[in-house]
Amino acid sequence: MLEFNHEPGRFFQTDAHDQLLAQLTYTILAADIVSIDQVFVAPAYRGQQIATQLVSTFVNWAKSHHYQIVPVCPFAHKMFEQNSTFQKLWYHPVSKGAQKK
Repeated sequence: MLEFNHEPGRFFQTDAHDQLLAQLTYTILAADIVSIDQVFVAPAYRGQQIATQLVSTFVNWAKSHHYQIVPVCPFAHKMFEQNSTFQKLWYHPVSKGAQKK
């Protein structure tokens, strides 16, 4: 499993020439809510489960920081739909019409 670098707003990995291999970008939306905005893997590295590793690494980080997650990125959204562990951290806002009176 790859180890990813982290800096505010992204987890990423570069190659020996400092070219971007993979990146997950995120936004802190509130004190306890964060979104996964985009997951990118360079074409030469696709099909190696790197995107899955990136999302898993991010989810572990978010969990350790007590965040709920909004998976905006379609790839991350699909992973959340398929993974019951991720679903526990999935933030679903309550619409005004759905609130009890």
